[in-house]
Amino acid sequence: MPPTFDDLLARARALPRGGRRALLGIAGGPGAGKSTLAAALVRALNADGPS
Repeated sequence: MPPTFDDLLARARALPRGGRRALLGIAGGPGAGKSTLAAALVRALNADGPS
């Protein structure tokens, strides 16, 4: 079973540690929704406020 959006968001939230930057890669074929997923993750992470 593929991870849900909430699973991916939790993983993304756990990436930055100790004031360091993190790089998150999203891979998939054309039209798979990579840009849509990235935009939704950015909105959700920005809603958390500054870290």
